[in-house]
Amino acid sequence: MNTPQPIPEQSPTPASSVSEKPKPRRRRIGRAVGSVFSGSVLQGEGMRRLAPFLLGIAVLLVLYIAHTFHLQKLHLERQSLEREVRGLHIEAVHSTARVARQTRRSEITRRLESAGIPLQEFPHPVKTITESPR
Repeated sequence: MNTPQPIPEQSPTPASSVSEKPKPRRRRIGRAVGSVFSGSVLQGEGMRRLAPFLLGIAVLLVLYIAHTFHLQKLHLERQSLEREVRGLHIEAVHSTARVARQTRRSEITRRLESAGIPLQEFPHPVKTITESPR
């Protein structure tokens, strides 16, 4: 059988770590904000290494914004064209109806009579010639 192992006692912390107190969080934040506003954060070596990366991110951000504006412009143009197509469709339906009304036999007869052109109608209906199946 396994006998339980005694839990090793933790050694006391060294005196040097006890004497150093961690800085309050508020001071660290204040110092970081101060270095950002003063510009000293840009003077470090780490920032020099990150400069090309940050410049690339800035270029990508500008391209993203330009692309968004371009898409918005295209969307507005498409909506305008769709409205125009709807209007033209309605106009086409009205024109088709007007042409159908004007090409009726009774309408043609009435217009010719009003213009003074004599029209002689056939007394019998028109015969249709059809091809007979072989």
